[in-house]
Amino acid sequence: MNINVREENHAVIFDVEGRIDVDDVSNFCIAINSYIGRGYKYVLFNMAEVTHISTIALGFFVSVYKSINEINGYFAVYGIKKELQNVLNITQLISVISFFDTEKQAQMDLNKFYKNKKVII
Repeated sequence: MNINVREENHAVIFDVEGRIDVDDVSNFCIAINSYIGRGYKYVLFNMAEVTHISTIALGFFVSVYKSINEINGYFAVYGIKKELQNVLNITQLISVISFFDTEKQAQMDLNKFYKNKKVII
């Protein structure tokens, strides 16, 4: 798994590539917690290049979602491949976490969220 991190429109975006296995979750946790610890509350995960997601990784997404939700932040995932969407449907994560097809859709939803919160940075 490779992670590239970028900042855009008040959000931190994690571009993830490859397989997300049990061994990768701890690195993921360190990365996301470092940004949350620095005050980032708006998190997007680009999963367009992800080829496999382990059940541990799915649990990680729920954990991140809860952490972000507790600080009145925003969390979304976009670009999930069709093969992996079946897993999200079976686990019903698709009804809990915001999933989008494209970054543009995720950014538009983040902008609505951001404006509704009337956030002052």
